[in-house]
Amino acid sequence: MDDLAYTKRVAGREFRVLAFTVGSHTDLVWQTLRLRKRIFVDGLGWPLAVRDGAERDQFDRRDTVYGAVVEAGAPVACWRMLPTTGPYLLAEVFPHLAGGHPLPRSPRAWEISRFGADPAHPAPDACTKELLALMLALARQRGIETVCAVTDEAFERVLRRAGLRLFRYGTGPGPGERGALVAGGLHVAEQAPPRAPQARQAGRDLGEAA
Repeated sequence: MDDLAYTKRVAGREFRVLAFTVGSHTDLVWQTLRLRKRIFVDGLGWPLAVRDGAERDQFDRRDTVYGAVVEAGAPVACWRMLPTTGPYLLAEVFPHLAGGHPLPRSPRAWEISRFGADPAHPAPDACTKELLALMLALARQRGIETVCAVTDEAFERVLRRAGLRLFRYGTGPGPGERGALVAGGLHVAEQAPPRAPQARQAGRDLGEAA
C-alpha cells in the first residue's frame, strides 16, 4: 500500500495525518497500540487484552491499515481498517448484531474499528474530523465503496453531528451508559467532507465501541 499522508494546521495546531501498515511504520503502529490502551482500556474501561502497555487483538495483522493523527511526533487519535474478504470484528465477534442481514464479504467493503482520540487531548473534535476525512480519503484511494463498523449510540451521534450519512444492520444491548451497540456503516459515495462534531461530552463520546 502506498501510504496516504498529509499535514494539516487546525486552530494553531499542526497535525500529521496518515494511513499506514506495520510494514511501513512499525514503530508508529506500536505507539498507536499504546494509545489504544489509554483510550479504550484506561479511558472507557473496556476489558481488552493488554501486553507491554499496548492493546492488541487478532485483527491487528500485516494487512491491517492504521490511521492516525500525529502531533509533536506522537499519535493522538487513531483507527484501523480491514478488508471484509478476511476475518473482521463484526463478522467474527458481533454477527448477532446484524439482525439476520447478510454481512459484507467484498474487496470493496472494509471495516473500521478502534476509532478514538486521546481523552487528554485538548481538541478531540478536530482530531475526530481529521480521522473521518482520512477514512474517506483512504476509501476513495483504494476503491472502497462501503465502510462497516460496530459502534454504540453515543458514538453514532458523534458521527451524525460530523455530517456522515449512516445506515444500520441492527442493534443489541450495550454494556453501559453509552446506549445500545450498533452494527452499521456508510456508503462512501454519499459522504460530504466531515465537519468537527462538537461533541457535548467529548471525553466520553469520542471512542468507538469496537
